[in-house]
Amino acid sequence: MRRINLAAIILLAVSTALTFTSLVAKADLPDGKNAGLASASVGPGGVAIGIEYENGYNHTYGVGAYFHLSPNDKAVGSNGLTTVGVFVRPHFSRQAWDLYFTPGVGLMFVTPGNNDSNQALLGPSFGVGLLYEFNPKVSVGVDDTTYAGWIGGSDPYRGVIGSDLAAKVRVIF
Repeated sequence: MRRINLAAIILLAVSTALTFTSLVAKADLPDGKNAGLASASVGPGGVAIGIEYENGYNHTYGVGAYFHLSPNDKAVGSNGLTTVGVFVRPHFSRQAWDLYFTPGVGLMFVTPGNNDSNQALLGPSFGVGLLYEFNPKVSVGVDDTTYAGWIGGSDPYRGVIGSDLAAKVRVIF
């Protein structure tokens, strides 16, 4: 008996929906417009929050900055993560759907869930998200972002530091 991967089914459904919709983009971020984004998720340390600012350079991409805060929990040994950085975000829009990728780089401050000292690192982040536009100013969706520390910190904290699957709201102003 074969196991079917849920992520593969979701990816197939999303790609099918994007393929068979009209080729007219509606959920793009217009040139020169600004967007504020807020995200929230629940992890082992508690509620994680994030805010972002994005400026639309073209209908197909934007640039911006992010701030993300995940608390630590010493009882379960989960690390906390505070990160601030910049990104470039290509958008692939079809009707009311906006699929985007978010490569970025930032400073990461890890608060260990054990008794280690705090760590400061520099490294990349990468996110993938899907938003649905309810009206020309407001979109909601999900975002999965991974953070990695490359420079600084000690050995146990280099590499992938954290990953966050969050609900996201975008407001264009």
